[in-house]
Amino acid sequence: MDSAREAIRLVLVSFRAWLTDPKVMLVGALPALLSGVLIAALIVTLLVVSPSVEDLILDATGLDGTLGRTLSALLTVLVIVGGSVVAVLMFTTIALIIGQPFFEYLSRHLDERDGIEAVNVDEAWTGSLSRGMVEGLVTLATSLGILAVTALLGLIPVAGTVAAFLASAVLGGRMLALELTAYPMACRGVIARRDRITALRPVRATAYLFGTFIFLIFLLPLGTLLAMPVAVVGANTLSRRAIGVRAEGAAA
Repeated sequence: MDSAREAIRLVLVSFRAWLTDPKVMLVGALPALLSGVLIAALIVTLLVVSPSVEDLILDATGLDGTLGRTLSALLTVLVIVGGSVVAVLMFTTIALIIGQPFFEYLSRHLDERDGIEAVNVDEAWTGSLSRGMVEGLVTLATSLGILAVTALLGLIPVAGTVAAFLASAVLGGRMLALELTAYPMACRGVIARRDRITALRPVRATAYLFGTFIFLIFLLPLGTLLAMPVAVVGANTLSRRAIGVRAEGAAA
């Protein structure tokens, strides 16, 4: 419960950055805007084709009457819900890949504002580039793994849709927490992914719950646009707490 309260508090405090640094937050929202346009088109397409999906299911199963309509309606809802979850995961993956420069800018601004100096990490640009590419591939592989779990759970009648949704939120939240802390952790000398996972252990429950709450906000209208820079702010705070860094005159 303490971790849940702390995660909720972190979400609310991070949202406050829209009031204190609106211009910088707008920069952090740009990747979400670009990704959101692509994903919105996918969701609209799902809604448009959903009636055809129901007819296709009826034809494939050969069922008719009340039983056929009920089954096709349930499967259609599963397609729409599952497709929406897939859309959020795709959005997150795309936004994380194309938004790295924007998120780095936002993290640097937060540290400079709070008087925190980044660690001078001795890493060649080629190493940084290759590490970024590996991180992107890991993010993509993680997303595909989450989709596989979602698909398997979705096969369970009725309860499967709820289970798939919850599993996607929890696993997607963990992915968010790990990926968004990549840059602020690197600035503090923690570069490798496995080292980042180890460094986050003191705040692991709060970090993963924070990521889950952000994931759920992504599902709301305009949620992705507003919450992506908020997620970066929260990830920066989590990185400070994990490593024990404090801002001048205040707790990080």
